[in-house]
Amino acid sequence: MECIALCDVDQTILDSRAADLQKMTGQKATLYKDFRKLLENKDIDAVIIGTPDHWHCLNMVYACEAGKDVYVEKPLASSIEECNIMVAAVKKIQPWCRWDSGSAVVALEVGH
Repeated sequence: MECIALCDVDQTILDSRAADLQKMTGQKATLYKDFRKLLENKDIDAVIIGTPDHWHCLNMVYACEAGKDVYVEKPLASSIEECNIMVAAVKKIQPWCRWDSGSAVVALEVGH
């Protein structure tokens, strides 16, 4: 696995994490401030969503629509309705998703 891109709306955080990555791996990542632009990158196979939880649903659905495998940090969503939307996106669009439930990592794999 290779980290080829980072995204954050805060340029200071983004630059700091990019420097950390380069120091640890010697690798320079492509930097994005807009998650939607990151999803357009065909070289990216999977994304980790570590945003504030009120953004998890939208980011995950967009990532599924872009054909990316997705890992979502806990909590999965802000409401049961958001969870239902996220599960529906996985079932309809993307056959693989994982999220951290706090006590275990849950995988949702849906056959087509």
